[in-house]
Amino acid sequence: MEEHCDGVRQSFEFLFYEIIKYFTNQTKHLSDGHTTAIHLIENMGYRIGQRSIERLTKNSPRFTSEIEIVKFICRGYWSHLFQKDISTLKTNNADVYVLIDSDFPYLTRIEPSQLYNPSVEMILAFACGLLRGGLSSLGVSCIVNAEIPRIPTCHFTVRVSPRSKTS
Repeated sequence: MEEHCDGVRQSFEFLFYEIIKYFTNQTKHLSDGHTTAIHLIENMGYRIGQRSIERLTKNSPRFTSEIEIVKFICRGYWSHLFQKDISTLKTNNADVYVLIDSDFPYLTRIEPSQLYNPSVEMILAFACGLLRGGLSSLGVSCIVNAEIPRIPTCHFTVRVSPRSKTS
C-alpha cells in the first residue's frame, strides 16, 4: 500500500511541477507575470483546499471553536493531504497560529541552493492556498503566509480575521 501512495505522490509532484511551468509560461509576457502566476497557484490551492476539507468533514460533527478547527487542520486535514501530522502548533491565543512542518513533503527534494528559485515561492503559495481554503470552509477567514527557516522545515503563519472568530 505504501508503494501505491508513493506512486500517487510522485505522480502528483510531476503534475504539480508541470502546472507551475504552465502558469509561468502563460504569465511571462505580463509585467507582473510572476506575481500573477503565484496568485493563480494560490487560488488553485484554495479551491482544492475547500473541496478536500468539505469531503473530509462531510459526515463529521460541527467544530465548536476556532482552536478545535486549527487542531483538526494540524492532524486530520494535514494527515489527509500528506500522510503525517503537523509537527508543532504554536499560538498567541488570540488570532495567530504557527503551524510548523519539520519535514514538509513539497520541500524534501529542494536543495538549499534552490531556496530562492521562483518555483519554491509557487510551491509555498499552493500550500498556503490549501490551508486558507480548508480553514475558510470550516468558517475561519484568514491570511496564510509561509516561510522556510531551513529546508525541509516550513512555518505556516495563520492570521485569523476578526470577523471570523468562532470561539
